[in-house]
Amino acid sequence: MAVARATTSSIVQGFPKSRSLLAGNPQFDPSATWFLARYTATGGETSFTFSSIPQTYTSLQLRVLVRDTQAVNGQRISKITFNGVGGTSYNQNTINGNGSSVTAGASNGNSYLSPTASMGASATANVFGAGIMDIQDYTNTTNNKTAKWVAGSQDKANAGVGISEVGSGVFVNTSAITSVTVSAITAFVAGSTFALYGVL
Repeated sequence: MAVARATTSSIVQGFPKSRSLLAGNPQFDPSATWFLARYTATGGETSFTFSSIPQTYTSLQLRVLVRDTQAVNGQRISKITFNGVGGTSYNQNTINGNGSSVTAGASNGNSYLSPTASMGASATANVFGAGIMDIQDYTNTTNNKTAKWVAGSQDKANAGVGISEVGSGVFVNTSAITSVTVSAITAFVAGSTFALYGVL
């Protein structure tokens, strides 16, 4: 019985378009982050909403640079709510450090989540607080939603001292998150920027 011998050239002839099996298929990046929307304050705004959020990602990420017209530094970044829900639907835990001391806090039954990241009117000129919040499993309709964040600003008791925070929170609601509202403590300063991303 004759045995046919396969050669590289004969195999390649079966894939005339490309030598790569990935040809024509989209690239897969398991950690891909996709920009969804950005809001930049012109000054004086008290709130805004990211609405109609696509339900096609695993989690959301909110990135902020923020300064408020509030009187002091290191107050809460803003008031972050989901789907327009307030009431007593939010619980959070935080750890703060300023280089010489560390404090921890917890609060339940709040009407919003509030990382510490905002610079106030007494902060060094043109300096903004920064924060990143990850909102996990936001499309799930069975479980409550969780969020975690890192943030930094100037200490409200000392404008020359930085303060960092790590925290986590729970939105006690099983609805999928379709909108995120950010409200100022007093009003946003021009240049405050908020960007929303979807994470696969």
